[in-house]
Amino acid sequence: MNIKVAKQNYFLINNKERIKFVSLDVTKEEEVISKVKLFNNEYNGIDILVNNAGISPKYKGKALRIDKLDLNEWEQVLNVNLTGAFLCTREVIKKMVTNNWGRIINIVSQSARTSASIAGVHYSASKTGLVGLSRTIAKQFGEYNITSNCIAPGRIETEMTRAVSDKINNEFLNNIPIKRMGNGDEVGELVKFLASEKAGYITGATIDINGGSFIG
Repeated sequence: MNIKVAKQNYFLINNKERIKFVSLDVTKEEEVISKVKLFNNEYNGIDILVNNAGISPKYKGKALRIDKLDLNEWEQVLNVNLTGAFLCTREVIKKMVTNNWGRIINIVSQSARTSASIAGVHYSASKTGLVGLSRTIAKQFGEYNITSNCIAPGRIETEMTRAVSDKINNEFLNNIPIKRMGNGDEVGELVKFLASEKAGYITGATIDINGGSFIG
C-alpha cells in the first residue's frame, strides 16, 4: 500500500483553454490552506469540490479487527478520509459563500450505509463521519446555493478491490443483483450530475451506486 499516493487529493481547474492540475496532501493543514489560496487568487475560488482521497489498509487482503488495531493506523485513516475532507471543505467553502454558489461532493462507501466487510472499523467510521459532515454542511450553507452530497459506491473496480483475493471479490459478486462490479466511469457520471445546475435541488443526500447490493 502506497500511503503517500493515497493521501493525495487533486484540484483540477479548467478555465476555457487553461487547465491546472495540482496535487496536495490533505492531511497537512498548511498545504491545503496554501493551495486553496492560490486558486482563490488566480480563479476567484473553486466552484466544485470532490472529496475523494481515501485509504483502507489491508494485511494479506484483509483489514485488522478492532482488537488488533493500533492507534497510529486508526488516526492515519481518519486523518486522510475524514479530516482531509474537513480541511478541504473548510477552505473552499469560504469563497463559495462569497460567490453564492458551490457543489461539495463526498465519496463515501457502502460501509457507511451498512458496515465494513473487508475494510476495517476505522474506514467505516471515517466514511460514516463524512456523511454526518456532509449533511450538516448542507443545512448550514443551503441559503448560499451550495449543495453538499455523498456518493456511496459499493464494489467498484479500483486498486482497493484489486488488493484482495479473487475469492473474496467473487463472494461480493454473489450478493450483487447486477452480477458485476461497478467502474469508475459510472461513479464519475454521478459526480458530474451532482456538480451540475440540474442537481441544484439535491442536498444533504447520500446516493447509492452499488448494483443493488444494498437497497435501503
